[in-house]
Amino acid sequence: MKDVRLNLNRIMWILFYAGNIYDVIVSWIGWHNNSIIESNLVVGILWGLNNSYLSPLQELEIVIAMKLFLFTIFMWAMKLAEVLHAGKYAWIILVAPTILTMVIVAWDTQLLLGLL
Repeated sequence: MKDVRLNLNRIMWILFYAGNIYDVIVSWIGWHNNSIIESNLVVGILWGLNNSYLSPLQELEIVIAMKLFLFTIFMWAMKLAEVLHAGKYAWIILVAPTILTMVIVAWDTQLLLGLL
């Protein structure tokens, strides 16, 4: 039974990491080509507040910092679950963010295919 939990945990982390890395790469391609309308919420807010153009490199830096912060939050949540002796249910913490990541990956893929 422990192997199943470890496998679920590993699968969730792999999907979460791979999806977010894919999101950064596809966003960079879209911003670099100036073909994709800004779809990242945080970068869009900063873009609107700044009332100026953000270069693709600045947008990439913002998104990478955001993703690192997101990874850190979920890593700490998983460690907290272990400390509270809820380690066997720790993978459940990653279900919602992983599903959201997969939706964003599908959306990014649709936008990227629209470029072709």
